[in-house]
Amino acid sequence: MTNEFKGGLIVGVENSDQAKVAERVGARGVVVVGTVNAAFANMTTTADPAVVRDILGSVLVPVIGRIRLGHIIEAKVMEACHVDSIDEHEGLTQAADEGIEKFSSNIPIIAGVQDLKDSLKAILQGASMLRTHFKLKEDKPLIGETVK
Repeated sequence: MTNEFKGGLIVGVENSDQAKVAERVGARGVVVVGTVNAAFANMTTTADPAVVRDILGSVLVPVIGRIRLGHIIEAKVMEACHVDSIDEHEGLTQAADEGIEKFSSNIPIIAGVQDLKDSLKAILQGASMLRTHFKLKEDKPLIGETVK
């Protein structure tokens, strides 16, 4: 899985038109992001399976389905959509305090981590890849601070 992403970006998209543009400009993969639902106190949810399937049919790059932390049902739905990977995202409205057990999944699961403790926990849960956001100081990444 990781070799597919070398040398490029993974771009968050909401629909097939955005996915096509991302692919055309060189994205190595797309993450299907959910929408913000104002009716539920601005909760961000996982993407609609119909949108995920539409994106899968419109691009050749790997498609990653994003789910909420700890939401096993959303993981099963993304798996049924035949995404290439699942991104269990800690920034979305959480369904649980812990991530899902990842060893039983038939597809790779990416875990979002904040620090070394999160990284070790995700590895023990069976994460195939770790994702983090760089901390910035004066618009420059502080890689050492990010991985502490």
